[in-house]
Amino acid sequence: MKQDRDRPTLLGTGAMAVVLLEAIVDTVGRVEPSSIRILASPSPSFDEPTRRWAASARFRPARLDGRAVRVLVNLPIDFATTSGG
Repeated sequence: MKQDRDRPTLLGTGAMAVVLLEAIVDTVGRVEPSSIRILASPSPSFDEPTRRWAASARFRPARLDGRAVRVLVNLPIDFATTSGG
């Protein structure tokens, strides 16, 4: 059976995994793609989907004295499956 390369493999149903991501969120709330770092991951198969998610995510920009500023964030990204019944 061919695995879908866009989905990380989780061992068994109901499995959970957490990837810790570090990135810079810019002044318009987008992640700077070159800043994305995977700090912790249960398997390399989770890294690329996490990077793609981060690159497409939108955030409310951080503010300092009322002005939007770039900020370094650490985000835990949860992956989970549900039983397929």
